[in-house]
Parts: sequence; structure tokens; C-alpha cells
Amino acid sequence: MVSNQYYQVPDLAVQTVSMRYHEDMEAGGAADLIERLANLLERDRSAAAARHGLTGAQLSALLYLVKANRYSNTPGGVAEYVGSTKGTISQTLLKLERDGWIRRTRDKSDGRVVHLEPAAKARRAAEAFAESFRDASLEDSLRAVLAGLQVRRGGKAFGVCRTCRYFLTEPEGHRCGLTREPLALTQITLICREHAA
Repeated sequence: MVSNQYYQVPDLAVQTVSMRYHEDMEAGGAADLIERLANLLERDRSAAAARHGLTGAQLSALLYLVKANRYSNTPGGVAEYVGSTKGTISQTLLKLERDGWIRRTRDKSDGRVVHLEPAAKARRAAEAFAESFRDASLEDSLRAVLAGLQVRRGGKAFGVCRTCRYFLTEPEGHRCGLTREPLALTQITLICREHAA
């Protein structure tokens, strides 16, 4: 039996990619489907990166930094999120900094900590990439699958601040219960490496 499902790839020459699979492929279950989706996404990400003169790894770092909060926009946070070593990611970050995609700043309370701030052009590139894949119901389903896989394998879920158990709403506003620092409204929709469900 052959099943036909179609996935519309937006922003890439308006082409339709067939996701045909046979009964023998179904034996691999979720792993096969996730691998196929990952391959399609990687191709789309590489094409989007090339349009901006970036590599796929550089675009991945920018996509993370655009949505990372102030506790997570560090070189270590990028390495952990993209699943790379600090040494490998440092070369990616140096190139992004040289080309004006990000800038480094020192933490005001701890000068040893470096924060990576994406430039306006990085935010525009990330938004254009994300917009081509907007589908709220699919995003919710995939987010749940990803979080489950990460937790089962001992990784961090990198959840959104306002969904964290440390997120506090007080009369004065919002606060992180872990760091005890106040959170601006713009920060509560960003992802955090300290997220706890």
C-alpha cells in the first residue's frame, strides 16, 4: 500500500514535495518520519542561509539567538542548543560577529559572561525563515515531540519563559523565581536554557 501525503514548501520556487512512503518504511515509525522532515528542513534552511550568504550552522545560531533570553544568549547557550561543542560554535560566532550579524557585550553584573546580541538584519532573516513555516497546530505538536525526546535523552527543553515553573507573576510585574530578577514583557516569550516544565 502506498500513502501519499504532500508538504507544501513555501518560499522555495513554490514546489510541492511528495512524502510518499510504503508499508515497509512505516516499520521505522516516528524515527523515519522525523528523519524525512529533518532532511526537508535542512535543505530549506541551507537554501535560506545561502540567500543571506550564510552557512546552515550560522543560520541555526542566529535563529537561536533571536529567540534566546538574557540567560541563554551566550556562546555556551548556542552550543548547547544546536548540539555542538564550544570550540566549533566559537568559529561560527566569530564569523557572524565579523560580518555584522551579532555583537558581543559583557554582562553588567558578571564581566566574565558574554552575551550575543543579534543585529537587525539577523532578526529580519530569522523572521523571514520562520514565516515560511508558520503553522500553529503543527508547531504545538512538534514542540511537544521535541521536548519529550530532549527530556528522555537527558537534554534541556529550552522552553519559553512564561511556561516555566520558575515564572512568577507579581503585583509589580513578572519575575524569574530562579534568579529573582524582574522580567520585561518582551522577555517572557523568549526561550531559556534554565526552563523547567
